[in-house]
Amino acid sequence: MQEAEIDFSYPEEVNIRGYKPTINGNLKQLKKVVKTIAAAERPLICVGGGAFCAKAQEQVRQLCEETKIPMVTTMMGLGVLPTSHPLNIGMIGSFGHKTANMALSQTDLLILVGARVGDRAITAPEKISSQSKTIHIDIDPAEIGKNVNPTVPLVGDLRAVLESLLAEHPISNCSHWSEYLQQEAAAEKATMPDPRPDTIQLKRLMAEIGKQITADACVVADVGQNQIWAAKYLSMRQGRFLTTGGLGTMDMLCLLLLG
Repeated sequence: MQEAEIDFSYPEEVNIRGYKPTINGNLKQLKKVVKTIAAAERPLICVGGGAFCAKAQEQVRQLCEETKIPMVTTMMGLGVLPTSHPLNIGMIGSFGHKTANMALSQTDLLILVGARVGDRAITAPEKISSQSKTIHIDIDPAEIGKNVNPTVPLVGDLRAVLESLLAEHPISNCSHWSEYLQQEAAAEKATMPDPRPDTIQLKRLMAEIGKQITADACVVADVGQNQIWAAKYLSMRQGRFLTTGGLGTMDMLCLLLLG
């Protein structure tokens, strides 16, 4: 089955009756997004797997770098920015990074970008809704407001929406907040247990694997504790971290590296 070859060609046009997604975001809502970002003192971008689906990694990077807004990811969003990028604060959630979860608890504006906000990423969404404003960008209107009530909802293809947003040249006044989180995240990333000759420390093992793989390597992790070890400690550069996220029913592979 694995070695079999099939002949397949994608149709030039796909037209599914009943599926007419909104591609370009509403201009009025886009203006609200710009104003809301400008008014925030501690904004935070939260990126999910939707950034990969929309092929919007470059647009996410531009938004972070042009506004200096720090970014956290869900497990499905790992790899959108390189782990070493100073604005990448880390993964949020039950098994996420300390600094990333701290940033989530202190932000006054959470910008959800292609993230469905599952319970493994945000365990208390009602707390987020009460303590901060929220911008939620997603192509699926059913995901917006399902877990976190948005202050500014924006439906559309993520890449198209971000390109339109970048064209508006959003301004953020969060330099002190951003510098603080970058320092905290850098200190957290720098902590590594001393090697011992009689043990294999999994945190260090994953870090060493991250150094060995190619820049565009695709890391595939099965469910289980190995998934968490890889997600937290294996550095990504230009590749992608592939996993089932919270949808895990089989435990067959420990770790498979491709590329």
